Amino acid sequence: GNYLAVSDIAEQGSKARAIILISASDGTRRQLTEPLAEAYGDFVPAFSPDSRSIAFRRDTAVASDVYRVEISTRETMIVGRESVLIQGLIWPTANKIVYAAKRGSVAELFSLSSSDEQTPKKLLNLSTQASRISFARIGGNFYYLQNLNDTNVWETALDPSMENVLERKKLIASPRIDENAVLSPDGQKIAFISDRSGFSEIWLANSDGGEQSKLTDLSGPVIGALEWSPDGTLIAVQSSYGEHQDIYIVTAASGKSERLTEGGKHFVRG
Repeated sequence: GNYLAVSDIAEQGSKARAIILISASDGTRRQLTEPLAEAYGDFVPAFSPDSRSIAFRRDTAVASDVYRVEISTRETMIVGRESVLIQGLIWPTANKIVYAAKRGSVAELFSLSSSDEQTPKKLLNLSTQASRISFARIGGNFYYLQNLNDTNVWETALDPSMENVLERKKLIASPRIDENAVLSPDGQKIAFISDRSGFSEIWLANSDGGEQSKLTDLSGPVIGALEWSPDGTLIAVQSSYGEHQDIYIVTAASGKSERLTEGGKHFVRG
């Protein structure tokens, strides 16, 4: 086209970023948006199919909203609100805007109406470690960086003085994340978090690392700290999805979960 849309500093001395239109022929700059005082700025501009409007995300400290701006009039309107930061955005058809966001442990694709504010509609899941998502304007393809982290659970034996290591061995391992291991009160079971199934879930293993099995089927939220009940029948877990951080109680024998708190930010420890 004749113009490039970029995110750049709105004005001299300002820290917020605005959507700027730059002429491809002579480099002339025209500021299209005015970031809100409480916002970090406006990012990832995407032209509409007819090139008359631009969709973009407006970031705060913890979330993004989707806006559109008319190029000729600079009229700006919100078309969708998101509870987390948006990772990528495209305007593939006249009436649809598509973006990627990670509300829980898995990056997801969502769609919005381009004409008015609506609740985002989920399209599909990507993966637990997807980031830097981008879209092709033609063909409906999208691309993302897959970060594969491999963390394992180790056991270390110390001498009676607690100063010297007697033995160190790997108990639980997979090609994905295995972390936050907690030993049951009777010392027979280890509860830990793993995303080896494609989602962040609670897993159980024997104290020697054997007989590993998935306990929960939450399929989405980020799982944080774990804590066993004193009798070893329940596991408290911190779970977050979008802006909500709540505590769930999971039955160790069956994996059945029940939400203990609702709304706000709650933590298992501290």
